[in-house]
Amino acid sequence: QTRMWALDRIEGGTASYNMPVGLRLRGDLDIAALGEAFRDVILRHEPLRTVIVEEDGEAKGKLIPVPEGQALLQVEDLSALSVERQEGEIQDRVRREAGRLFDLSRDLMVHAALLKLGEDDHVLTVNIHHGSGDGISIHVFVRDLSEAYASRRQGRSPRYKALSVSYADHAAWQRRWLEESGELERQLEYWREALSGAPEFLTLPTDYIRQTDRSRQAGYISFELEEKTARALEGLAQRHGTTLFAVLMGIYGSLLGRLARQDDVVIGFPVAGRSVTEVQDLVGFFVNTLVLRLNLEGVLTGDDLIARAKQVALDALSHQEAPFERLVEDLTETRSLYHSSIFQASLAWQTQGGASLDLVDLEIEPIAVGLHESKFDVTLYLTPQTNGSISGLLEYDASLFAERTASSWICQFERLCEAFSSQSHAPLASLSLIDAHERTQVISTFNDTQKDIPTTTLPELFAAQVEKSPHAVALIFGEEEVSYRELDRRSNQLAHYLISQNIG
Repeated sequence: QTRMWALDRIEGGTASYNMPVGLRLRGDLDIAALGEAFRDVILRHEPLRTVIVEEDGEAKGKLIPVPEGQALLQVEDLSALSVERQEGEIQDRVRREAGRLFDLSRDLMVHAALLKLGEDDHVLTVNIHHGSGDGISIHVFVRDLSEAYASRRQGRSPRYKALSVSYADHAAWQRRWLEESGELERQLEYWREALSGAPEFLTLPTDYIRQTDRSRQAGYISFELEEKTARALEGLAQRHGTTLFAVLMGIYGSLLGRLARQDDVVIGFPVAGRSVTEVQDLVGFFVNTLVLRLNLEGVLTGDDLIARAKQVALDALSHQEAPFERLVEDLTETRSLYHSSIFQASLAWQTQGGASLDLVDLEIEPIAVGLHESKFDVTLYLTPQTNGSISGLLEYDASLFAERTASSWICQFERLCEAFSSQSHAPLASLSLIDAHERTQVISTFNDTQKDIPTTTLPELFAAQVEKSPHAVALIFGEEEVSYRELDRRSNQLAHYLISQNIG
């Protein structure tokens, strides 16, 4: 929560850390029961009604009351509109909800709205701020909402199992354990050494100029690693005694290093942070961000890289309790709005599966929702599927990179995955990022520089251009434009002056 508050203060409010969900509900929906169910869940989980206030420069959590008559589910009737108008409104509302700015000092940390399209057709949008929840929290929220809705349909309160601890209990325990035991300082010392001399910036080639006030508009490209490749990489991980995550992190780091032309790559990745069983049923922000520094120096094979990625990941995970914001405070003298602190590329390995809302007598269909702003320059989301494949999503800063560039990175990542799966013993430099057809295009077409050399000299060519287009623009500098005739006059004047000074 402190991290989210700090980021919100630095950026002056941002929708980058929203967790929006859109659902199409078809069937007999009890709107009143759904509204009561939302109240039940919000009252059960304190982080959803915790605001952050500043006292003497420090962030303090404060519970806000939820008055009995306050409507927590906003309902709007669009049934009088045509089908075409309804679809347009759905897209607009879902997009607006994803871009909602939460006021962390006074708002509930969840917002829900229901659009009525017909008697048996509705759209539900739910947006939870990341400061009060994480991926596992979505599962808990959905499970508790489903249970509460079923109970309210029967005219009774949900019979929830009592929570053994609160989020505040865990936060107080974590802070006390880290600070009083000296564990925080021990872990910070590890990170100081691990990240000493690390590059501050990943120099990915951009298509557009990096500005501090850029929109950070998020672009998304989805893809899938087929089952054959995924299973081969899983086998590679088993041979190395490591996880599929470590193998994919190594491949991702290798790609980033080659694109940025850096032998030292820093990547961020989230970990669940729920180290004790008592917190598994809580809605709350437990996720911590870890940093993986991958050294690509030397003549490495794929096997060498996986071994390095394995060790660095293990070291990071054994020091995962140090809050990321403390690393930023400790290791960053000044914060830049040009790029995020410590790392600009991240990898999210998502193994918790999709959250499934179960409401009585309703068919539920998800609506695709994307965030408006990217958190980092690039984030690669990878999710293992039950059929053995791996679904992927690349989120990129579209104010820095064109879609064609991001698409080419996905193709290159897929090729590296295929190459690693069959040639992990080969040197990394020998694993091509482009296929034979693209290589032919580059060499034969793009790189075809064979031209007839003119017999005339450059001054003669220039004189011919002056004669042909005397008034055409030859030079532009700022607001000034110079024609070919004027350039000819000025250059002759300068040449005569140089000759007069005995300059050959």
